[in-house]
Amino acid sequence: SIHRNQLLHRSIAQSIEDYLVPIESSNSSSSVYVKEFLNRLKRNGKNIFLITNSPYWFVNFGMQSLCGSDWANLFDLIICNARKPYFFTSKTKAFRKFNLKTNSKAWDSVKTFKKGEIYYEGNLYEMIEHTGW
Repeated sequence: SIHRNQLLHRSIAQSIEDYLVPIESSNSSSSVYVKEFLNRLKRNGKNIFLITNSPYWFVNFGMQSLCGSDWANLFDLIICNARKPYFFTSKTKAFRKFNLKTNSKAWDSVKTFKKGEIYYEGNLYEMIEHTGW
């Protein structure tokens, strides 16, 4: 229940340095390696996506701490609130675009993905269909 009501997320965000080594830290070697690893994958033509059950605000907070403010550019597709494991088994949950300005998801289902956009929910079958991966 602490995961669903976001108490866990808020607790982690309040003490992020206990969980992640910020990229600005003098001890940031692990953070630099994560960003470099993702960049190396991109340079070698790999499609990179992030899929998580966490809400965008939490992902953004952690990824900024880990990889800097431009972290979203490292990914071709970002899916939050994916509702795994149902993401992998359901064929009916549609993707919804997340609006960063209003901090809410749109009701219209998504038929195409755009790099730099944030998506909520969805399912593996539509992801494969929309990306061709």
